[in-house]
Amino acid sequence: MKTPLLSCLVLSGLALAKPIEVQVSADTTPEQAANVVMQAVLQDMRYKNLEKQAAEGDKAAISALGLLVATGKHLPENQALACRCLRAAAEEQGITIRTCNPFEAHILEEWVGRHFSARWVSECRIAMSHQPIGCLIATKESRIIGFACYDVTARGFIGPMGVAEEARGTGVGRALLVSALERMRYLGY
Repeated sequence: MKTPLLSCLVLSGLALAKPIEVQVSADTTPEQAANVVMQAVLQDMRYKNLEKQAAEGDKAAISALGLLVATGKHLPENQALACRCLRAAAEEQGITIRTCNPFEAHILEEWVGRHFSARWVSECRIAMSHQPIGCLIATKESRIIGFACYDVTARGFIGPMGVAEEARGTGVGRALLVSALERMRYLGY
């Protein structure tokens, strides 16, 4: 059974601003449940401390938080910080996320056609025809490993978007998504 805690949990004088949910089975003893709760509180405190250090510019904290965000283990409430950390995690893996240049359109189209579908190639062409260009690419060692288009099907829509099989699970897709969302916010969405 899932047992949500109160919206303000107080333990040893520590007040948490948001609820923490833990899962315990029906046969869990109160002592075991308390241990699970304490572990969740300690983890939350570690994340908050890491977020604070990353916001202050600590490169190691930015890197660590980037890996947590990229793998879906933690998402800071501060979206700008999450985006910054995702990009840093991608850069540490040698991945660059940037706007696709017009002279690279044929390379992108061939790559999308080979890895995904001809329909997506058509949508990439539309994204590349926008001013500013509505297509981001992720590259590693000068090779495309992912892409994200926006404002193709309709204004305010993201997609198509895809990552090469060998790069899945590395956070590249998340970094492309938040980068596209940032560009859209910059355009006034």
